[in-house]
Amino acid sequence: MKCSECSNEDPKCINGVCNSCRLKKWRRDNPEKVKAYAKMRQVRDVDKIKARQKISSNDYMFGGNRTNVLERDNYTCQTCGTTNKNNTRIVVHHKDRTGWGKKKKDKNNSMDNLISLCVPCHLAVHYNHRYPQRASRPVHKASLEESP
Repeated sequence: MKCSECSNEDPKCINGVCNSCRLKKWRRDNPEKVKAYAKMRQVRDVDKIKARQKISSNDYMFGGNRTNVLERDNYTCQTCGTTNKNNTRIVVHHKDRTGWGKKKKDKNNSMDNLISLCVPCHLAVHYNHRYPQRASRPVHKASLEESP
């Protein structure tokens, strides 16, 4: 049977409308129910959503190597030596600055190009790179070296 809305062949058409078109129309006609359901899912599935975001972020940003780099560097900042135990977050940094604003295939996510830094040192690396004449904080050479 052919859908009267989209003209696609669908054997499960109900009253001449396929399931996809019927749901689109229902969402369009009931925006308050759609919003309420989305809010309810955000609250109900918060742990599931955060876990999924962390996995996809790790894969996209670091090619799945984020945890490997943190373990290799023993969750320690390679600039100042701060550990994760000091209530300072440890992040992963691309030495060659391909981590942000690049497509996944253009990023250099090799283990040699990734380094663990605490947030203050990570900010200093980017600040010193952007404004070298105003470099306020000395940064360890390892965090600035670019991979070949």
